[in-house]
Amino acid sequence: MRNNLFFLGLLLVPAFALGQTATPKENQNMDLNYKEIDKIEQVLETNFPQVEAPTESKQPSPRPPVRGGQKADFSDVGSSTLYSDLAVIQKNYMPKSGRFQLTAGLVTVPTDVFYLTGGLSLRALYHFNEAWGAELFYNYLSSSARPEIDNISNNNNVSVQNLVSLKSFMGANVYYNFMYGKVSMSDTKVLPFELYNTIGGGNMTNSQNYSSSSVQVGMGGLLSLTRSTALRLDLTWAFYSTKNIVGQDSNENSTFLNLGYSWFFPEPDYR
Repeated sequence: MRNNLFFLGLLLVPAFALGQTATPKENQNMDLNYKEIDKIEQVLETNFPQVEAPTESKQPSPRPPVRGGQKADFSDVGSSTLYSDLAVIQKNYMPKSGRFQLTAGLVTVPTDVFYLTGGLSLRALYHFNEAWGAELFYNYLSSSARPEIDNISNNNNVSVQNLVSLKSFMGANVYYNFMYGKVSMSDTKVLPFELYNTIGGGNMTNSQNYSSSSVQVGMGGLLSLTRSTALRLDLTWAFYSTKNIVGQDSNENSTFLNLGYSWFFPEPDYR
């Protein structure tokens, strides 16, 4: 009896499943639901924000050029890295605008082949700004004959009495600083330096007390020791007309080499 019931159940279950099959209307509604779901997924995929994959390194965007009257933007200097950007900004170690410079030192005339000429040098310079200035200078000179003069006079019977030496040289110059830099001393100390040109006029006096006007050009360097002291070395080339012992006119030129120690005042109050 139990076996008959079991087989009857197997026959009724498929029939019941077939009886529960969805109608065509229900199938249409399910298709509409699937289509709406597909539309929603497409909208989500379209509006979902795209995330870029991280890259190993990204070059910084170039800064816009600075136009006239527009201040440069250095707000991102602090965040610069060694690999993307490097910016170093420093002020001038030796400020000179509105300051006086006094220089005392030694001077020599290395191009004089007949006399050993040297002496003392004094200079007073005022700096209008970091590039331009005006100075007054005075060189006191003393000369002694070289041994070559005696040899020429004694051995060759050649008179050198018409030769004269220089006694003093003074004048005024326009000062122009065209370069600023730094130099390392044995990798232990960094010294700032400046290079400059000078041009001006002056007065030349020889050993016979004859004075004549001169025109001179020069160049030199300034090695800053502190913000108020420096070493100064310059070379000046002067052109002038003078008279010799017998009163003959002679067009001459002389080179002056100056080495001095400079003091700047007043003390800078904006550093």
